[in-house]
Amino acid sequence: ADEPGTTVVRYGTSQPPLMVVSDTALETSHVIVIEGVDPCTLHWIGVESTDALGNLGVDNNGGAYYPIETMGWQVFLSEPFDADPGWTIDNGGNGHGWAFGQPTGGGGAYGAADPTSGYTGDNVYGVNLQGDYDPNLATDQLKLTAPSMDLSSATSVVLRYRRWLGVETPTYDHARVQVSVDGGGWLTVWENTEAIDGGSWVEEVVDLTAQAAGHADVRIRWTLGATDYAWEYAGWNLDDVVIEGAFPCDGSSLPFLDGFESGDCSVWSAMVP
Repeated sequence: ADEPGTTVVRYGTSQPPLMVVSDTALETSHVIVIEGVDPCTLHWIGVESTDALGNLGVDNNGGAYYPIETMGWQVFLSEPFDADPGWTIDNGGNGHGWAFGQPTGGGGAYGAADPTSGYTGDNVYGVNLQGDYDPNLATDQLKLTAPSMDLSSATSVVLRYRRWLGVETPTYDHARVQVSVDGGGWLTVWENTEAIDGGSWVEEVVDLTAQAAGHADVRIRWTLGATDYAWEYAGWNLDDVVIEGAFPCDGSSLPFLDGFESGDCSVWSAMVP
């Protein structure tokens, strides 16, 4: 049976690799995150584990280490809302819906009031910049939609944004983030599961890989509604939206590591001049 052990990964762009990341917890299933590596770069990897009795296990491919090329990483959209980017607003005829500008600190009949600025800079996209959202909204009535993005080359997609959000429990009121791909229907990828009082900026991170990676027409929207007849909160205030993800690097250096370009084929069993 597998014995619990520590986790050690040696990695770097040279052989032997010079950098180490480790976890001293004794585990039988090992997961560790390596941060700060450059995209589209060849790295060499070896792993080690030590159990509670000090027995050391090493797998470094016989001292040659394992080649791994990091994926590319791209920011597909970054919007700080320093100026109005002209995103699509559909408030369904409601006069207190989404708008771009500086929030006024109003509202707060229930929960906290709106902020008086964005997380960075003055501006946000917000629901009723002067106060709380309205009662008796229809399902997803207030809609803010980002421009279509071509993520056909992406192998992973992550949405990050800052929110100052006040909303009643979903028994009564609803705030959602939704995704549509290739002209299809809207799928909810985040919604409030409890009452949110607001009162501070929170970073929300949503993994959209399953929904958006590999699609050429990806649309993301933030909605509010349905709401009931009472207990209005501040609603959405949105800032610093980033959509980023991984993509395959053009070509690969791996087939050429064994001398095809330099002419040094010494690692092969035969060499033809």
